[in-house]
Amino acid sequence: MSNVTIAIPPDFILGAAASAWQTEGCHGKKTGQDSYLDAWYQQDRQVWHNGYGPAVATDFINRYREDVALMKASGLTHYRTSINWSRFLLDYETAEVDEDYARYYDALLDEMRANDIEPMLCLEHYELPAALLEKYGGWSSSVVVDLFLLYAEKVFARYAGKVRRWFVFNEPIVVQTRVYL
Repeated sequence: MSNVTIAIPPDFILGAAASAWQTEGCHGKKTGQDSYLDAWYQQDRQVWHNGYGPAVATDFINRYREDVALMKASGLTHYRTSINWSRFLLDYETAEVDEDYARYYDALLDEMRANDIEPMLCLEHYELPAALLEKYGGWSSSVVVDLFLLYAEKVFARYAGKVRRWFVFNEPIVVQTRVYL
């Protein structure tokens, strides 16, 4: 057996990813901020492996400083997460920002950048507000698309100076196959 040394290019991205709903769960959500996954979990818990779902998470929202330190210690250069649309806004029709949640992201992104970890943000990782699925039928409605644009504009305006890499949807085929088909 020979020892092989591999040179990692300096522009190589060594990263990890998770979604807001996977790491934050329902912790601190205000009334009316359920995503469609939260609603599904509340109504049909048995379809989730051992009952685990968005209510059970890693407590990242409270432990992000410790977790960012672990990211740095493990050599990560990038971390991709999502901003939970269902909780970033208090009112989906007017795009009123939930300042408590937005301040959490302000602090998280600052912590990542202070530790030389580049944040990459996904705008929609299965976090469509349940209210918009109920009222308009979700993504099949052009109204929901327009409301998503309002949300995206708010996110871009707030974080454009802190984030260079953006993702619009995580695995867009999953929503089509799991929700609509």
